[in-house]
Amino acid sequence: MKIPDGFALVGGDDEFMADRQAETWFNALKAEMGDGAETEVIDGRASTVAEVESCVSRFMMGGQNLSLFGEKKIVWLRQVNFLGDNQTGRAEGTKTSLTELTSWLEGFHDPNTYLLISGSPIDKRKAFAKFFEKHGNAAFLATGKNADQLVQLVVQECRTQGIEIKPEAAIALIDRVSGNTRMMMNEIEKLATYLASADSRVITYSLVNEMVSQFGETEFFELADAFYQFDLQKGLHSVRKHFFTHKDARPVLSNLQNRNRLLIQLRSLIDGQWIDARARQLSAAALGRAASAYAACFQDATQKSEYHPFGQNPWYLTRLVAIAQRIPLRTLIDFQLMFIDTFARLIDHPNEQEQLIHNLVVDCHRELAAGQR
Repeated sequence: MKIPDGFALVGGDDEFMADRQAETWFNALKAEMGDGAETEVIDGRASTVAEVESCVSRFMMGGQNLSLFGEKKIVWLRQVNFLGDNQTGRAEGTKTSLTELTSWLEGFHDPNTYLLISGSPIDKRKAFAKFFEKHGNAAFLATGKNADQLVQLVVQECRTQGIEIKPEAAIALIDRVSGNTRMMMNEIEKLATYLASADSRVITYSLVNEMVSQFGETEFFELADAFYQFDLQKGLHSVRKHFFTHKDARPVLSNLQNRNRLLIQLRSLIDGQWIDARARQLSAAALGRAASAYAACFQDATQKSEYHPFGQNPWYLTRLVAIAQRIPLRTLIDFQLMFIDTFARLIDHPNEQEQLIHNLVVDCHRELAAGQR
């Protein structure tokens, strides 16, 4: 991505990625201008109109003042948060400040000074963003939050770090950090450092499961992984681990129900020969044909949903297909009924949540063993 001349606006739907791209340009400009270049970085985070006015004023002053140490200068207004459709961004005082800044930029022609603005979110419908787009000085990053885009982002970052990552490991990493891009990059850097002294330079699913901690309010999927690996001891250990720091069993049970619901449908698609469980990679085309056949059963079979497999990432589903193939459909349905029964017991016995989940794992493991005989 080429750096525009004179000044630039970098934004997008993800604050971290916008800031990262702006930092890349900032460092490139410093290298281009040489050691004598002066730099000024201004915090663009503002919660009131007065703070917005201060940020804009400092930025314009920085662009007008001559460098103290040389001819070249870079002024960066960083992590701006008042360019979106939020309360501060809609305030009349903010609009006035941005109008003044736009008028000033229109007359800005200093070959020795570069002006950089970055932030998120940015409302591209507003005049300020349109001004930069009109002059070709805007870079809007559409990071997105769907699995395919995030997987590509993870793969690209791993290549930058000189390592590889398995597709199922990428999905697991994204799930572990709740899709938080900053955490993703931090974890990849940590894993790359770990692999520097290892024989392999590949991030695997088991490595992610072992080294990446759960971040944010996401599903507690460690127990679900152990549960469907048919590892009773690991499953019971995950139960104990959960209740060591949490008191509520509902996230655990919800995760198991959601996972099992997908497995029931995938097993049905396998039995109906809609998908080939022997393939190394689930065919997106086959999944699409199945979605067309069963579209009437769902509100929108093309969108990602926890209620059906259609629209899910094929890499993620490939792991689930391998699990579904190993468990009889009747057993999966029995699991779902046991989950419902456990939910009812949780309501009646709220002080016995850990024991009830412990019993559920043991009973399901016993049911699975009986179903495979």
